[in-house]
Amino acid sequence: IVTGHRPGLVDSDEKPDPDDHESNRIESTDIGVMNMIQDHLWENLFLKYNVDLTFWGHHHVYQRSCSWAKFNASSDQIHPTEVYGIGRTNGCVQYSDANNIYSNPKAPISLVVGTGGASLVKELSRPKSEFNEITLYAHGYIDLVAHNSTSLHCKFIDGMDENSVLDEFVILRTTDKNETRYENLLKIGFASVVLLIACLAIAVAYRFFHPCSSKSSSS
Repeated sequence: IVTGHRPGLVDSDEKPDPDDHESNRIESTDIGVMNMIQDHLWENLFLKYNVDLTFWGHHHVYQRSCSWAKFNASSDQIHPTEVYGIGRTNGCVQYSDANNIYSNPKAPISLVVGTGGASLVKELSRPKSEFNEITLYAHGYIDLVAHNSTSLHCKFIDGMDENSVLDEFVILRTTDKNETRYENLLKIGFASVVLLIACLAIAVAYRFFHPCSSKSSSS
């Protein structure tokens, strides 16, 4: 899980200023910062180290994305000359199923949770981006529970009513085949050690209770 303030993936119409782009100044808009995170962090760190979930703030809205890999070509990136944000799906490698479950996602799911109490901002791109599965304009907070090493359950709870769940999803991971093989080898090794210890204990006990007969005296 990765957390940060400025979103690495966000649906927003706050695009870079062409003057900032031309003068090589850092683009501090939502889309400008997102592009930098996509360029320098998303693939090099998040995909490389199998990040399942990213949390962001700053943008005053709740957004949950698909399992997002990256923009596949430079033409897919948002440049200052574009009027609106992104509406492309080529970065999505998986959407959640009908029960809001992501099974073995191959890329991070992005959550923007800027809903702590400040005024909500309705600044979606036009046309609306297709990487976001859900967008909510409501104050609330996240309840995140890791049931075990393979199941992560996340709820977005209404800030005015703790019994009201506005969105929830689950990330499931089955055990990797290589991990299963390694675990089986460990089990076999452990069983072998236990069996060896048991055999030695039996041999010692037999020797203790059945000592060898002394040699016969010479005739």
